[in-house]
Amino acid sequence: MLLYIIHLDKIYDFHLSNDISGKYILTDFDQLGVKRNLVNIEAINNKWYMFENNNVKIKKNGQKHESIALEPYNFY
Repeated sequence: MLLYIIHLDKIYDFHLSNDISGKYILTDFDQLGVKRNLVNIEAINNKWYMFENNNVKIKKNGQKHESIALEPYNFY
């Protein structure tokens, strides 16, 4: 699965393994160049799940989610 993180001036991409297992922390850099954790991605029951944290809240179709199963061709 391919994820895109879209900022005003950049687009980051991240490739999740086809073998759905493990945990990942997606990071980027703020305006001052300080690295920060964006979201946690974790394999649960053969699906990728994204979890919110202090820096990022998850919304889909106007609804807030603490975690959500990732599906192709969706915006969060």
